[in-house]
Amino acid sequence: MKGLNTAQGQRLLGECVAEFSRGASIAAQRTARLLGTIDLPVTNDAPVPTSTGQTIWDDEMGISPPDYIAHMTVVQSHSPCLSIVQEIYHGLDWYQSEKSNSPYTQIVGPSCRIAREDFRLGLFLLPENIVYPNHQHSPDEVYIVLAGSGEWSLNRGTFDNKTAGNIIDIPSMTIHAMRTSATPALMLWSWTGDDISPDSYRFC
Repeated sequence: MKGLNTAQGQRLLGECVAEFSRGASIAAQRTARLLGTIDLPVTNDAPVPTSTGQTIWDDEMGISPPDYIAHMTVVQSHSPCLSIVQEIYHGLDWYQSEKSNSPYTQIVGPSCRIAREDFRLGLFLLPENIVYPNHQHSPDEVYIVLAGSGEWSLNRGTFDNKTAGNIIDIPSMTIHAMRTSATPALMLWSWTGDDISPDSYRFC
């Protein structure tokens, strides 16, 4: 995270705690609690490399920060969390997900600049007119929509529309899918639980 200084990191983590604290699920509350245990400062030094680096899956390509986020944050009324995201997203390390063909960044996690082995947290941009098909994984997942909108399906059910401020809880190994129409969705995401590795990930 080349451009994230200590003050920005503290603001980001504080706003993430506030966002996840709104959630009623065990996973959302767990994420808020774990975020509250992070001890900054954030450094600009390179992380100690491991087998996964800052990507979730091996061999994912680093990409430029998605400029569409700037447009989304202009047209979307700002939450405090979205405001700090608008300020810092250009300084984060972005990757192209090999699973969803979508941009994401991992801010907290194994080998991240904010290194934690017990949970992952980042931003995820699901572009317009895309379908992320049914899949499942061991980590409990929580999405919080910061801007735009998308639809989620759990356990092969109907798709429900979610907009800014909505929280989506996906318990461990729940089959789920996402899709967008003309508007992309910018989200916070977290993985928590006993196993936060991607090894269990599979399409269904």
